[in-house]
Amino acid sequence: MSFDIFLTSFQNSEVNPLPRSIVLAALSPIASRCESGYWRFTDSVATIDIPDEGPISGLTINRPPGYPEFWQAIVDILSKTPSVLYWGIGAVVADRAVIAHLPRSFVEKLGMPTVTSDVTEILNLIRDS
Repeated sequence: MSFDIFLTSFQNSEVNPLPRSIVLAALSPIASRCESGYWRFTDSVATIDIPDEGPISGLTINRPPGYPEFWQAIVDILSKTPSVLYWGIGAVVADRAVIAHLPRSFVEKLGMPTVTSDVTEILNLIRDS
């Protein structure tokens, strides 16, 4: 069974592109481009879709790896952008101010995001959901 996590940036309830420089700085050390638009993580079957050109409207990570470097990269992106990490029934933001920019329907569906930049807490939230 596959598990996906998503990371999307919002501004005034609208999807806001993620800065390519921040995404690549965080993920390049632990992932490599393997085919058009897809990157594979080191020592993992996990993949991430990063468009080769144009804006990065969000990230979808299929089978996220468990190693700490991956999760620290996600926290780095969360901390440097107005974005939210979410999965089937949970969400996390690194900055409380991001919550005001989320669409109302997002919060209604997934609940109020947890505010944290602690990798262990994020993993516990995912595991317990």
